[in-house]
Amino acid sequence: MSKQLLPRNILFPMKCFFTLAIICAFPYLCLAQFYPAQPVVPESDLPKLLAVIQNTSENIQDRQNALISLANLYYNKPRKRYEDLDKSAAYAQMVLKEKKSEQRPRTWQEAITFAALVDIDKKEFEQAENLLPQLNGSFKIELMLRLAYAYCEADHDDRKHDWARATELANEVIRSNPEIRSTIHEIQARQIIALVHAKQQQPTAEKELLDIVAQFKKAGSRNYQTTLSALSEYCFHIGDQSRALFYSLEAVKAMKASKDSSMAGDIYANHAMMWTDNDEFDKGVSYINLAIKHYAQRAGRYNLSDPLFLFDVEYIYGKTSRHQQDLKQMKKMLAAAPPQTVSDRIYHNVIMGRIYRRLKKFDKSEIYYKKAYSISKKYGVAVQRTTAGLAQLYADSKQFAKARPFLYQELKFPKYFFNNGSFRHLHYMVYLTDSATGNYYDAIKHLSIYSNISHYDLTQSREREVQRLRIAFEAQQKEDEIQIKNQNIKLLGQNAKIQEERLRNANLSAVMAAVVALFLILVSVLILSKYRQNARNSREIEHKNTVITEKNQILEHLLNEKEWLLKEVHHRVKNNLHTIICLLESQASYLDNEALQALETSQNRIYAMSLIHQKLYQSDDIKTVDMKSYFADFLLFLSETFGTSQHIAIIQQIDPVNLPTSQAVPLALIVNEGVTNAFKHAFPSERDGVIRVSLHQYDGRLSLMIEDDGIGWNEESYDTVNSLGIQLMKGLSDDLGAEIFFENHAGTRISLVLKFNATEREATHSSLFA
Repeated sequence: MSKQLLPRNILFPMKCFFTLAIICAFPYLCLAQFYPAQPVVPESDLPKLLAVIQNTSENIQDRQNALISLANLYYNKPRKRYEDLDKSAAYAQMVLKEKKSEQRPRTWQEAITFAALVDIDKKEFEQAENLLPQLNGSFKIELMLRLAYAYCEADHDDRKHDWARATELANEVIRSNPEIRSTIHEIQARQIIALVHAKQQQPTAEKELLDIVAQFKKAGSRNYQTTLSALSEYCFHIGDQSRALFYSLEAVKAMKASKDSSMAGDIYANHAMMWTDNDEFDKGVSYINLAIKHYAQRAGRYNLSDPLFLFDVEYIYGKTSRHQQDLKQMKKMLAAAPPQTVSDRIYHNVIMGRIYRRLKKFDKSEIYYKKAYSISKKYGVAVQRTTAGLAQLYADSKQFAKARPFLYQELKFPKYFFNNGSFRHLHYMVYLTDSATGNYYDAIKHLSIYSNISHYDLTQSREREVQRLRIAFEAQQKEDEIQIKNQNIKLLGQNAKIQEERLRNANLSAVMAAVVALFLILVSVLILSKYRQNARNSREIEHKNTVITEKNQILEHLLNEKEWLLKEVHHRVKNNLHTIICLLESQASYLDNEALQALETSQNRIYAMSLIHQKLYQSDDIKTVDMKSYFADFLLFLSETFGTSQHIAIIQQIDPVNLPTSQAVPLALIVNEGVTNAFKHAFPSERDGVIRVSLHQYDGRLSLMIEDDGIGWNEESYDTVNSLGIQLMKGLSDDLGAEIFFENHAGTRISLVLKFNATEREATHSSLFA
């Protein structure tokens, strides 16, 4: 891009912007705990960034900052398409190809980090690991955490190696120098180790993950929603659906409390699965749609191109039994995410095979499943998934002889491929198949295993429920014992008081007989006296109420008269100002052009004040002016006065704000000066243009802006000292206690900000309009 397209007054703000963007983007913020989440460069910045790197006169530092921002932008596109990831890596490589003498150490680290992140997202973990030695400090720690999580979550058939490598990297982070490794980094590393244990279904995993939640809380972090989500998944895999749903609900609550939505897609996707497996299918669909909405904005653990996510989406949709709708929706989602890898091709075929299996179109289903199985066997990817799919298809279509070899092949896979429910279902399917094919001995064996697993799950569930009830019972028992002790103490105290009372009653019983008669007489006298007093008080109160009512009526009448008089004053002021305008119009016919223009300007100023008074006497509220209604009328008046509505448009963005006259009049005059100046000077030779007037209220302040896209002004030759309009605007802004700014940038912009309290009454202060 040539210099003519990017003048210096534009390049300097762009440099500041890109420098600030890079400072904000690194180091990555540790909000979501499975891996650090970085701020995303918005796609709207793409033209600016491309302009900087194409400008050959740009300095090296600004060019490198723009390249890093471009790598960030393409890396964080939500669908994670390989063409976008390749662009991210290419921009990072452009930084690395610069001469080292012209690079900042931080920029080098940022570029290597993005290159490694692209490798991780493309499942090229070893290439990403090869870049680790080139990093140092927090950059190296955070990439190790990201790699550890990627190994932990890898969907490979040989998962033991991946889990071992994830644990090694996490331990390496824990052993690293505390000066470069923060407390949050250490907790994240320990969380990944606990997550590996959860995927291995180790009994200690739940306690480890709960300890991680406690550590995050102790460190002052509220962002432990992903830990709770991991707890939910662990309970799901061990067959405790109710507890899985409990932790999933807690994860959603924690996410909302932390106000960190960077992992919202993952949290809602897991929550949808938990509702579905608790037979709440409509809630499952609702939350998976919410996850899709968040993934459309930002990728997380999964994204809208991830085959595992699409597989889970179809599973949830399929549970509703609306199979035709499921087919239509999944075809649309798969078309929007064409396969990028072998794994993508396998899962796309498995998804379509599963839909047609549910539709009982077994021939079509078999075509897709066989295609998926062929690819998976060829490349050794997702073999268990395709084997299970074919086995289920043949069992559902009553082709048990075909189903049997696939079921026995599936039995050879390690236990960590199954949760309790799927493992139990597998043995049940083998039992059915063996029974149908006459292998009764094997059928009995697998039925026994199925029954044992079911019995074990039921026993575990009962034990957990009994333990919960026992704890609740013991707690209630302790509470009851404490209550009984307290009641006994109260009873002893009450018995003592009863004895004392009996002694007193025995001593006083003789006296009371004599006192009762006297007491009755006194009570009768008091009742009679009280009755007479109440009668007198009632008469006095009635009289006072009558007097107060009369005085209130008088005050209300006086108040109405005062408001009427104020309206009349505003009406007469408006009429007097209108008379002045008419007199000036009469005088205008005797003046030359320069004096005539000054007279017309004065007429507009007087009309601005006149309209204020007109609004006041026409409104029920005679103390404040509705600025939205006022500016609508006043700006229409100015447009008609100058007769430019055919080629100059006025755009208003006025908040509904009511102002006292002490603020409304100065603001109106400032707008008059700014808009009049734009009409007169911004658009010569009947040039088309736009004038924008905005008034916004925020945080106890009012912001006024008048801008046009006209020719601007010559700052060197323009005399601001002797310009009456500018001096008037500056004086009016001083009266308002605000500072006014005049900018010459693609037109003229006039802006000011003043304090504003919507609840305060109109104040009287020393100003031109007080």
